[in-house]
Amino acid sequence: MLHRTSIALRRAACAALAVAGFAPVASAAPITWTGLDGDQNWATPGNWDAGTPTGADDATLPTPIPPNGGTINVAGGSVANSLTINDAYTLNGGDLTLTSGNVTVAASTTAVINSALGGTLNKLGAGTLTVGSTTSTLTATNVNGGTLALGADNALPVGSTLVIGTGGTAGHLNMGAFNQSLSSLTFRTTSTATANTVTIAPDKKLTITGTDAIKLGIIPFTTNTTTNATFTGGGALEVNNTGATMDVGIRNNDQNAPTSNSATLDLTALSSVLINVGTLNVGFESKSKGVLNLSNTDNDITATTIRVGDSAANNGASGNQMVLGTGVNEIRADSLRIGVGKIDGILKFASQAAGSSGGLLLRNKAGTGGANMVIGSNEGTGTSASFTGTVDLRGHSVDARAGTVTLGRRNETTNTGSATGIIWFDAGTFTATTINAGLRSSTGTGNATGTINVGGGTFTVTNLNLGDKSGTGSLANNATTATGTLNLTNGNVVIATGGSFKLATRSTGASDAGTAAGTVNITGGTLTSNAALTDGGGPNSNSTLTLNGGTLDMTNKAIGSAANPITTVNLRAGTLRNVGEINGGGAISKTTAGTLVFDGTLAYSGPLTIAEGVLDVNGAGGLGATGSTSTITVEDLGQLALDAAAIPDGIGLGINSNGMGPVAEVVLNFTGTDTLSTLTINGIDIGPGEYGASGTNAANNADLVALGINPDDVFSGTGTLTTTSAVPEPGALAVVAVAGLGMMRRRRRV
Repeated sequence: MLHRTSIALRRAACAALAVAGFAPVASAAPITWTGLDGDQNWATPGNWDAGTPTGADDATLPTPIPPNGGTINVAGGSVANSLTINDAYTLNGGDLTLTSGNVTVAASTTAVINSALGGTLNKLGAGTLTVGSTTSTLTATNVNGGTLALGADNALPVGSTLVIGTGGTAGHLNMGAFNQSLSSLTFRTTSTATANTVTIAPDKKLTITGTDAIKLGIIPFTTNTTTNATFTGGGALEVNNTGATMDVGIRNNDQNAPTSNSATLDLTALSSVLINVGTLNVGFESKSKGVLNLSNTDNDITATTIRVGDSAANNGASGNQMVLGTGVNEIRADSLRIGVGKIDGILKFASQAAGSSGGLLLRNKAGTGGANMVIGSNEGTGTSASFTGTVDLRGHSVDARAGTVTLGRRNETTNTGSATGIIWFDAGTFTATTINAGLRSSTGTGNATGTINVGGGTFTVTNLNLGDKSGTGSLANNATTATGTLNLTNGNVVIATGGSFKLATRSTGASDAGTAAGTVNITGGTLTSNAALTDGGGPNSNSTLTLNGGTLDMTNKAIGSAANPITTVNLRAGTLRNVGEINGGGAISKTTAGTLVFDGTLAYSGPLTIAEGVLDVNGAGGLGATGSTSTITVEDLGQLALDAAAIPDGIGLGINSNGMGPVAEVVLNFTGTDTLSTLTINGIDIGPGEYGASGTNAANNADLVALGINPDDVFSGTGTLTTTSAVPEPGALAVVAVAGLGMMRRRRRV
């Protein structure tokens, strides 16, 4: 212990050096509490081993606590350079300002300062410091170790800043049974060993009101840091400043560094999270990975822009994600950017299992319309990186409205990396004004892929553009691919009235091997299009429509055109309903062993081949347009079933039956007769009359028998066909089952 005279001389020397313009060379003087005076007053010199501390002295409250007790009365204007607390002391009353701001609390110790604190507070040491004054004038608080606990509402001044953690040491804030409002909250650890924590009790709230909001990461920018923060306790968090920027992850200062910064903010244990800011960044700028896990109870997020994985023009870090909670999730944002620039990003729920807890409401910032979304796009950034943006809403009921959705776009002028955008949806409603999936423009050579997967719910879009490689100049002559795909396995997809439905758009005059590919795959559910399905045209524009289950209802709109036909039309199984013309009357085929149903009206006039399986025509208007020039060919493994008198007036019918395929090539599942112009069986023109299965007692079946044709090899069902002419007229419709006569008959049902 220093003698009081020595302390005094040292203080005087330091003061003299300062007056002379020299920095003091001596460190602050240590002074230890003794309590010997007995009044327990901080200001009493006799309670210290070297007199009352000044702003140059490091004060220590020792262990064990002196006999007179650990409660100390602090007067107004009390000061010290720093304070070290080694036992369970309590400071009451007055105010205390520490020149350095440092308060160190020993491990396994809980100390209380109910005195008003001024300046800056730096909480050090592994112990717990509880602050209880509501009149402190602190401008900044740093929890550089251990725990800072609150002993009153707003024990830290409203509008002050709080930083938790430093270097490899995590810090902790325990709000106890109190509320707190701050200007900003920053987490700054650099280690994966432990997470910083904030504990908010049920029915209590932490409010952040400043423009810096919440930030995880090191400033100034450093390299290869990990900053994690976990909120616990079941309370509420509110971040509320419409001009604020909230950052989960701070950018690396070297975009070419071999390692990235990483930050994780875990809010799952909170009862309520409200974020109302200008910008919410999760993994933004160079080499910055961010993960935001939202509350499993209630989330309400409003922002002008939300970014999840957006490297801007810099190299980024993969693994960026915003994880929606198992309770209520409401997001209102004008711009939602997922996987942008050079890096991956994903918006998802923790579980994708069907029926999982948690839902999503998505709107624009005003809550009145749709949020514009960019998912998997380099946004003009030149990069050789390949990355993916994903919005995965599987397993949860969703009420989402989107404006313009850009899904998988490459529009840079250099480099070869690919961009992929994916949407998964299977419950609730998703409504968008425009979705452009798989866009390639500008002169770079990377590919673009956009995919929409619908497995349930109702997915409505007014304008859907799948696979667009458009542009001029050198773009028209590079071998890149723009691919857009819609996969429907269950639920409903609706193309809204007044909209457009376009596949595969390519630059006019392009001469290279690059392609625009647009694909619609329907294996379940119902796609209802209130717009014609068109091919965007141009060289190497490959459009594909596959119906292999489910229903395609075109609401009497066309599929393709003569000038720009859908490149590949695969009609395998399911229901094709209310279709206008198909590819201007071009040839189509029914393939595979399933059953394809023509339902409603069909204005198709071109050739149709039933290569395999059953074509079931369900309704009088389902076989084609009156006066069409089409030919229907029923091959060996095919069958035509008519559930109504569906052959339009004036149409001829030709059948080739060899017994190698189904029991009967034509099934007439209706009552009465269907009148047609001509009938051809096995290449033989059948005269006027009535024909059908033997059980129908059709009037002229004997004529078939006389020609060596067994009616039951050709027909089944209760209906009949009546012909009015023996000679096919020009433009007649022929239905032909191919194979030769005289072959061994083999019965097989489909």
